[in-house]
Amino acid sequence: FLVLMAREVYSHIGPLTRELAPDTLVFGERYVGRALPWRVIQEALPWIDAVSVQPAGTGQLGGTLFPKEAFDRLYEETGKPIMICDHPTSFNTAGPSSIGRPTLPDLATVRQSHARYLDEGLSTPYLIGYNRCQYIDRYKAAKDRIKQGLLQSDGSPYEELVDTVRQNN
Repeated sequence: FLVLMAREVYSHIGPLTRELAPDTLVFGERYVGRALPWRVIQEALPWIDAVSVQPAGTGQLGGTLFPKEAFDRLYEETGKPIMICDHPTSFNTAGPSSIGRPTLPDLATVRQSHARYLDEGLSTPYLIGYNRCQYIDRYKAAKDRIKQGLLQSDGSPYEELVDTVRQNN
């Protein structure tokens, strides 16, 4: 059923997007890395210019290490360049008990991990862009967890993290 829905959605939205924005790159959905819906992606291929993914958790595209084999497979099977649109790398804080994504012990480790991930990813011929996840911290009281951003919930930056992202980019 999901494949039929994808076929209907993409076959209508695809031509309309091309008509209304002919000079725009179309990235399709933000496919989550732990459960890439291969059959849905296949339905999108005629209508998208690149596959947009959100590496998440510890699945086939998740974690803090660049999963080259999984990205190679995605590129080989789709023939489309890849855009990483939403990738998290967080660090422990004195605040909530949980960060809610791959969490490293400190900012120095995040700096090294982020640089290595970008170096490995951007050395492939198919990765055309990268976007780090989350602009500002969002607290979920029910889980005592934050979704960590570049800014703390009060709007003040995690200075070292902002510098890390700036330098790595």
